[in-house]
Amino acid sequence: MRKVTTLLGLLAAFVVALLLVPVGTAGASPVRSVNTGASNVEIAPNGESITVTLRDGKFVPNQAANEVRVVNARGQVTETVPLTLKSANGQVVHVASALSADGKSAKFTALDRQPVAKKKSKRMTKEQAYMKMMYQLNKDWPCAAPYVIGGLIIGFFVIVGWIIGGLIGAYIGYTTCNHGAAWRAAVNWWNTP
Repeated sequence: MRKVTTLLGLLAAFVVALLLVPVGTAGASPVRSVNTGASNVEIAPNGESITVTLRDGKFVPNQAANEVRVVNARGQVTETVPLTLKSANGQVVHVASALSADGKSAKFTALDRQPVAKKKSKRMTKEQAYMKMMYQLNKDWPCAAPYVIGGLIIGFFVIVGWIIGGLIGAYIGYTTCNHGAAWRAAVNWWNTP
């Protein structure tokens, strides 16, 4: 029974990896191999398949029940591997199996792997964008204040004027402080319908 749990657990982990890991990752790692004592499990570098090699017993297909059985030397079924699995989010995954001629190894591959849909974030309303902008402006004010005051003072003594000098100082201060988070929040508010 311990072998059953180990093999089914590895197969379940494989299906979860197929559902969550993006397809075709660049610079894939080499084949990962796990030795469970009763079997050796290899996961392909692209995460598309898993190969299980048994030390004792062999794999036998059971088309009627859509499963692969593992039988021991006496011909007794020690465990079964279903070829239709249901993930935690309710998605049904069909798995293809390719057995070796002697039945000592089996390669399992997911047939209908679908990417997990990402939740669409709700677009902010104009009021929410305004509240976020005001929060960020207040948060960054201690850092931006010297720039604004400096712009006001320089603008007062130059022909440009203190209002334009203060605006220039605010722009410099809010784009400099906190990597421009307040400026981005203001632009986001301006562009929100």
